[in-house]
Amino acid sequence: MRRLVLVSLTAALAAPFTCSQDQPAPKPGEEMERLQYFVGHWKAQGTAVAPGFGEIAWTAKSESRAVLDGFFLEGRSDIDVELGAPMPLQFRTMMGWDAEHRRYVSFGVGSNGDHQGFETMQWVDDDTLIATNSFPKDGKPAVTRTIHRIESDDVWSLTVETAVGAGPFEVTVQGDYLRVDEAPTFAKQTAFIGSMVPNEMRKLKRMVGDWRTEGWFDFPGMGKLDVTGTEIFEYGFGGHVLTAVAHGHVGGLPPWTGWSFITWNARASAYEVVMFSNMGEVSTAQLVWDGDNPNQMIGISAMRYMGVPMASRSVTTFDDARIVGMTAHACSGAEAPKQNFEMSYSPRED
Repeated sequence: MRRLVLVSLTAALAAPFTCSQDQPAPKPGEEMERLQYFVGHWKAQGTAVAPGFGEIAWTAKSESRAVLDGFFLEGRSDIDVELGAPMPLQFRTMMGWDAEHRRYVSFGVGSNGDHQGFETMQWVDDDTLIATNSFPKDGKPAVTRTIHRIESDDVWSLTVETAVGAGPFEVTVQGDYLRVDEAPTFAKQTAFIGSMVPNEMRKLKRMVGDWRTEGWFDFPGMGKLDVTGTEIFEYGFGGHVLTAVAHGHVGGLPPWTGWSFITWNARASAYEVVMFSNMGEVSTAQLVWDGDNPNQMIGISAMRYMGVPMASRSVTTFDDARIVGMTAHACSGAEAPKQNFEMSYSPRED
């Protein structure tokens, strides 16, 4: 149940690997071939509707590259708007195929504190990829539809339509992306001017660092296996997001790598976590501080793995200075709940 603990190496170790000890690591499926069009460097321009300003013009430079052994695409963008901000609005995105649920997915975080959250996508024809999302906005329910339309080998268009409450759908963003040869140079990642980093994100400071991880995993059919690895937590966009890059090793199984993104969801009063791995996995979870223990954080998720419903709970412990350890319990299908993971953290000095 690799998805049990999504902010650490345990994301790699809480689920059966999709290959056995004598099999090679899995490879991306043909679904990822359809996304290869977006790999490359791009320049863009368009318009957007900004609250209080009406329609404004924007320009952007971006790139998309294959990551995590080709299972996902990572995108980076710097966007300049005509409002005269001294720095660009920056975004980091992930896009790929969720094999467990048979769907395309995307996720994005921005330097202004906004994040699109976890979106599902679908090709409606050979040239049109659509993402949909729902969220509260100004105290009302809102929905968006984002249309990526391939116009030619080197041009694609973007249209975002939004409806708030009982209001009509309106085009809030539109633009055209042109493929270019020159790789963009991006500005240093920082919080966008005027954006406020939630105090809750600062509370994660004890996770930040370069860690060595050791523990065990109760692997189905194989018993307890020793686990070793590393994990690096660091803030992005001035603290609007906490990212984690984990590498894990279990016996003779293929090495596992996971990227996690942690953001604060004020509406849910919880941290949201999205994880992507080099085994093609996509996972989501919530994290909350234990109200009875300020040195303990609880992670929860409900999911489906290999067609079986699963509920999981992780407990991360801290001392006054840093992250210390983690345990995970889960129940899969009708099986009894059990602990299947334990991990300790220590500073990595090499």
